[in-house]
Amino acid sequence: MKIKMKHCLMVILSFVYLGVAKIYALEPAYCVNVKNSNISWVSGLNNNIRVLEFNGNTKYFKECKKKLNEKAEVERIINDYFDEYLSGKFLQDKPLLMKTVFENDNLNRFIYAGFLWNRNSNLSKYMRDEIDSNSLGINDCVAKKLNIDLKDFLLYASRELVQRCVSYDIHEGDLQTNLAIRQVSTYRLAKLLGIDNLVVKSDFVKLLTNHGEKLGVLTDKASGIATDEIKETDFIIDPTFQRDLVNLQILDTITNEQDHNPGNCFFKVKEGKLTGVEAFDNEGGFGLNTNLQNGLCWGVISPLLTEENKINLPHVSKFLAQKILATENDDIKEILKDLLSDSQIDSCIKRFNILKSALNNTISENKKFLLTDEEWSRDTMSEEISEKYGNTYLTHFLRKLDISFE
Repeated sequence: MKIKMKHCLMVILSFVYLGVAKIYALEPAYCVNVKNSNISWVSGLNNNIRVLEFNGNTKYFKECKKKLNEKAEVERIINDYFDEYLSGKFLQDKPLLMKTVFENDNLNRFIYAGFLWNRNSNLSKYMRDEIDSNSLGINDCVAKKLNIDLKDFLLYASRELVQRCVSYDIHEGDLQTNLAIRQVSTYRLAKLLGIDNLVVKSDFVKLLTNHGEKLGVLTDKASGIATDEIKETDFIIDPTFQRDLVNLQILDTITNEQDHNPGNCFFKVKEGKLTGVEAFDNEGGFGLNTNLQNGLCWGVISPLLTEENKINLPHVSKFLAQKILATENDDIKEILKDLLSDSQIDSCIKRFNILKSALNNTISENKKFLLTDEEWSRDTMSEEISEKYGNTYLTHFLRKLDISFE
């Protein structure tokens, strides 16, 4: 019992101060019919993601499944892995896995194998070939008979199980929506502030598939190119890149998003210039923390607010500043009331008002603080990456992307 509690506590703490989930089910915004369509899969850190190709566009779907008891959850994982994820391949392995996982203490070992990001977990050790599959609830003699890639199966299972762990406050039979509501809420808030170009469009939808109806979050594909492509090419940094990162840092401070790094962003390029950024996997925000002195990325990024309650940046977009100053508490409540709990909404509004106060203080003292889109320049970039403002998003991203600014 102590192992179980420690395991779940670690996962919950990784989503610090999540708040209480809504007790009612989300209503899908619309239905998408992908019956008889080609569906592939990509792997997120916490999600098994369907890739949908339709109407000439690529979309991504993260399913919100109903919370089940542990035994039923494992049965569903095994069935869905073979029937949907592998599209009926290697079905002879299914009964072998089902039998061994439910023998003796194997079920407990399987469920509490841990997650890849925890190097001390049995799953992480197995991926590094430090232990055998017995420690994860799959007898080694059975593992040798399997035709599937066992590591792939265990990673698939771990992503399903993390959904159950972060759904600690959700009753069995209800949808596991704790991450989904954050993704949709982030997009709605960005849209309210006129900066929805920074995060992928996200809607809660019903997906009609050959395997039945699925509920979850449908997102657009982010615009631009991935981190690896950026590192392989020499780009000129356009000042609009600074503007986008400043706007994203402000948005993430309001939502308390802790997980925006170059790895979960795409980068917009035009005529050899790095011009902007668009973030995906926007599901780490809307916790209850309201201390804006902690900084983002778990403290890696310097706080956006100084101790004197001013903005710790040389400049901010005039457009975004005007949007923030014109936005009232009721505007935020209206767009989030069907998604987040009262405590989550109240915490978001508190962060928003703290930032608004600091914004007012900075504007009143520095008449050159706000910039129109045309006023961002190489000089404003040089000013931000000086040591004066610490590790801002611009400084952090340039270093992570191994881009020198001269």
